[in-house]
Amino acid sequence: MKSFYSHLLPTQSFKMLILVSCLITSATFGQPGVLDQTFGINGKVLTSISSVSFEATSVAIQSDGKLVVMGHTNKLAIGVFAVVRYQVNGSLDSSFANNGKFTYNLFTNNDRSQSIAVQPDGKILIGGHAETNTSTGESDFILLRLTNSGSLDSSFGTNGLIITDISGNSEDELYKIIVTPTGQIFAGGYTQNGSTSQNGFAIVKYTTNGSIDTTYGINGIATSYSMGAETGGSMVMQTDGKIIAASSLDNATNYGGFGAMRFTTSGSVDPSFGSNGLALYNIETGPDFVYNINLQVDGKILLAGEAYTNGIYQLAIIRLNPLGLLDSSFGNGGKLTTQIGTDGDVANQIHAQPDGKIVVTGTTSYGLTTADYVVVRYNSNGSLDSLFGVKGLVTTDFGGDEDESYASLLQPDGKIVIVGEGQDSTTDDGFAIARYENNFANYYNVVVAKVFIDNNLNGVQDAGEAFYVNPTIAAVKNMDTLIGASYANHVVLPVDTGSYTIQMLGVPYYYTVVPPVYNIAYATYFNSDTISFAVQTIISTRNAAVTFTPLTPAQPGFSADYGIVYQNKGTDTITNGMVEFIKKSSFSYISSSMPPSSVSGDTLRWNVTNLLPQQKQMIKVKLTIPASSSSGDTVRMSVSFTPAGDVMPADNKSDFVQELSNLFTPYDVAESHGGYITTAQVAAAEDMYYTIRFQNRGTDTAFNVFLRTTLSNKLNTSSFEMIASSSNFQFTKNDAVCSWTLAGANIPPSGWGYLVYKVKPKATLVTGDTILSSAAVYFNAQLPLYSTVERTLVVNAALPLKLIAFTAQRAGKNNLLQWTTANEINVQQFSIERSSNGQDFSTLGRVSAGSNQYTYTDVNPLKSTNYYRLKMIDKDGFYQYSAVRQVYNDTRFLLSVSPNPAKDILMLRADTPDPTKMSLQILDLAGRIVMNYQENAPSGSSFRSFNINSLKAGIYFIKITTADHQQQILKFEKM
Repeated sequence: MKSFYSHLLPTQSFKMLILVSCLITSATFGQPGVLDQTFGINGKVLTSISSVSFEATSVAIQSDGKLVVMGHTNKLAIGVFAVVRYQVNGSLDSSFANNGKFTYNLFTNNDRSQSIAVQPDGKILIGGHAETNTSTGESDFILLRLTNSGSLDSSFGTNGLIITDISGNSEDELYKIIVTPTGQIFAGGYTQNGSTSQNGFAIVKYTTNGSIDTTYGINGIATSYSMGAETGGSMVMQTDGKIIAASSLDNATNYGGFGAMRFTTSGSVDPSFGSNGLALYNIETGPDFVYNINLQVDGKILLAGEAYTNGIYQLAIIRLNPLGLLDSSFGNGGKLTTQIGTDGDVANQIHAQPDGKIVVTGTTSYGLTTADYVVVRYNSNGSLDSLFGVKGLVTTDFGGDEDESYASLLQPDGKIVIVGEGQDSTTDDGFAIARYENNFANYYNVVVAKVFIDNNLNGVQDAGEAFYVNPTIAAVKNMDTLIGASYANHVVLPVDTGSYTIQMLGVPYYYTVVPPVYNIAYATYFNSDTISFAVQTIISTRNAAVTFTPLTPAQPGFSADYGIVYQNKGTDTITNGMVEFIKKSSFSYISSSMPPSSVSGDTLRWNVTNLLPQQKQMIKVKLTIPASSSSGDTVRMSVSFTPAGDVMPADNKSDFVQELSNLFTPYDVAESHGGYITTAQVAAAEDMYYTIRFQNRGTDTAFNVFLRTTLSNKLNTSSFEMIASSSNFQFTKNDAVCSWTLAGANIPPSGWGYLVYKVKPKATLVTGDTILSSAAVYFNAQLPLYSTVERTLVVNAALPLKLIAFTAQRAGKNNLLQWTTANEINVQQFSIERSSNGQDFSTLGRVSAGSNQYTYTDVNPLKSTNYYRLKMIDKDGFYQYSAVRQVYNDTRFLLSVSPNPAKDILMLRADTPDPTKMSLQILDLAGRIVMNYQENAPSGSSFRSFNINSLKAGIYFIKITTADHQQQILKFEKM
């Protein structure tokens, strides 16, 4: 089962739910590997760009399913880039550019397009390189950005074009671009040192407007010359923001090979990967070259290219574990070659399906004199998948002499799209596109498990007998266990063929389950069974539980939503009880979904009456966070629910430590300990409560949502338990991989959804261990959006020090850090650490302990946001971290708004060293301009008031652009 149902994509999950409810057991896809007859003519499209030959080099898919294909020609004296947009059925999209085609003239016929991406706002980003100096042969990175309608985006670079020179008069060739969900741009590829002529790999980070982000690497560029770059390069971003680049070497000691190098989020080489950051392997003794890299959902790394084996070139794949070591469970010790034709087989793209299978696309001679497209699908262990095409592979001929593929993608519905160049008897070489049927783990059986409270102990659900809340069901086959849970009236378990034992998990000792297990066996696929478990009372017991969790991020100056989940987990009705919530004093209570019975200072109370056995309720509370709060501050709030006679009081109180942040994150993961868990809490097996939060940033309702996370190997995954969800869900857990399907979530634009679960840390954790968590979110079965990474550090519980205060602020050109302590016993020193992104910290300086009052001056702060924290170390080597403080050090101007939220008047403060002209725009959440101003700001501090009484209540942004094109965007709330 592990390799079969670890990960269902949204499309399959939603169809599975429909299948269960309608009892339909038929396949929903065409035969995997055949050409998709709904696309073009018999699954193929040929597009002539002009009277000369063009080749398609990259493809992307928009959220509406349209395909955007990019390429170039080298048949003219100048380089020409071309972008073509296609409807879902393969026809040209006449609403794009010039009847579906956009062309752009560059410099010479050595200019190449290489990578295309669709930004979160729908704009289209094009990457490649151009020979900008024919006399020296110098080439530079090229970025172009188009609007959704296919015109150059004038807000990007110079009339939509950005040229980046990496290393002077040398060759810089861009091969891959990555756009993050927040719009940041990374461009990577080959570079040559202008002084030493060394070949290397370079990554440039750009902001959303195309300016270089100088906080990354060195002045915005990360480089390494230890990998070389014989085959240009590809790269992929991990969920934690680190980038793995792939290239074959070309340096003084090595040539060829499959090379992979990992860079941290700050742009330095990650020494924990491979050997000092570089993983380098050869397939055979002959030359081999890597062209593409991708990640599996479990974090394993796939590299694809070609290898010279037995006198011919064959498709070649290497799989690495997340540390950069060969994965011995794949192929032959982590390596694999596949011979298709008599010579010239090459893999140029590799994809990891969510069910563990692997798709490779490329070009083959297939024993003929001409080249054809090839698609190969492998099982997770590297064996050919006999369910795909003919014995695992498919070749496609467009009818001309040479059909060569260069790029491909997996659509959200599983279909495979390949692009390249091709011709038939009537068409010159042009964009050649083929689309194939494909599936993700489509062959399953379905077990529907229902659980009810059997009050009269007859084993049958009679009228008035309620369903058991949030049951957890396990399907066990040999050593594999698939776990399912649900807030609906049934749990859906998709299972393979074979014999299974189906049973309930997590049933309290005062209940019994009838029957204890079901034994089910399937010899074929497309079967469905519905089973029922009766939960019967053994002894009368009172047991309540409560959980407190933040449902939205907490930003100074804005409101935030919190959830109080209380439940009767016992057998007796709780006739009277009280939920008590203690908020932070500086936070203001706005409203709650259930009016409190009483409010006394910071304490809110709700009377609870007649809470039935297994009944679960939620109270949503809205609080306002004062604008005077500091980003990086941590706040602790708690809730309790303690009816008389509770037999398990440990879960009657819930605390949550939350960090405030000015950084808006629409997809994030929050943990209840606020970033730090002590060794004493680990030893006590204290529950860690995780909340996955996600906002619909689109313009349409998110009818269905799918989420996936992989639990850290530092967590006791067997202790996992679901707590709450914003809507009904179906859940499966296969080993550490958790997947949720929220069919019918119906999250409106700008609306929030959430999931809450708890899990215990492993007892073996020690001081310094870090528990990481992140999630992938799919709205309406579109491409994934990745959350921020939540980090929880294990710290020593016995550090004899109390940090009373810690502040960081600008002091002229410097940043001044001040802190005050108490109870210093055996404390040795403070290590001051700084970060440019709030994640990757490095030591800035050290201060010896002993005075209780301390200062430290950062005389060379970053010219952006500086994040600071204290590492407090005792004489035995134990340490703990302070909360994070941040200081913004823009050298040109500093802006702020107040009050926030605002009702009628909004005040803007500008601090500028010199007089400057400013353009101010107020935009709504959809990006529409609702107010527009031009201002002259004098030097020093100035103020400007805006009457916003006409604006509707909601979230808005102020976009400020200075005369020298600097920009800041501030967020405020209109009450």
